[in-house]
Amino acid sequence: LAMLAAVGWPVSELFDGRLSERLGLPSDLVNPDAAGIGLAPSVLNGGLGKVTIAYWLAVAAAGAIVENAASDRLKEAARVGSFRAPGDLGFDPLGLYPTDEAAATLSFDEQSAVFDLTEKLAAAVGGDEPTPEEAKETKVDTRNALVDIARGRMIEQELTHGRTAMLAIVGFVVQEFITKVPVVEETPQFFIPNEDEVQAEIEILEVARVSVEVVVDVVKSALASVAPH
Repeated sequence: LAMLAAVGWPVSELFDGRLSERLGLPSDLVNPDAAGIGLAPSVLNGGLGKVTIAYWLAVAAAGAIVENAASDRLKEAARVGSFRAPGDLGFDPLGLYPTDEAAATLSFDEQSAVFDLTEKLAAAVGGDEPTPEEAKETKVDTRNALVDIARGRMIEQELTHGRTAMLAIVGFVVQEFITKVPVVEETPQFFIPNEDEVQAEIEILEVARVSVEVVVDVVKSALASVAPH
């Protein structure tokens, strides 16, 4: 949630006012300037009352659906005796979470860590290499150790990014409450391109528009030439 908020906060300040102006709708930003950039609505900034009730109902409904799905997955995991972390909905469309088939693609450092783990296990049981029965008795499955390490690192990275995003969103809130300046204008080097970049983008869009018009004219001419008279 914090990562989504850290992205959504500056994006709303950059585009909400401009989109509202183009669609002929009132902006939900607080004190927008001539460029359409304003403070994001929040408890400290105010402006939450301007947001339509339909939006809050949709957010509450979506949150209830997600929480219900999470509860069902936890109950199913408890029923079959498997472990599932709270909030783990199994949502991984890009396939980033390591699977049981991912051992061959893991890094050398992870393989080294498992090698060290296997050596320690062998020393503990007094043999050269632990048998599957010995591994089972010591609660270590050497076949899945690589994947378990990769999963642990993935979870640690997600926690790190989430905590960083928490600090970022709190910083946005406090900064805007004190300065009354949108964060995208307080640190424009991160959010707003300079004039040269804007001009280059305008030129690229103009070239693209002319190119599309030329292609459309050619297609129309071709169709007109083959159409029966």
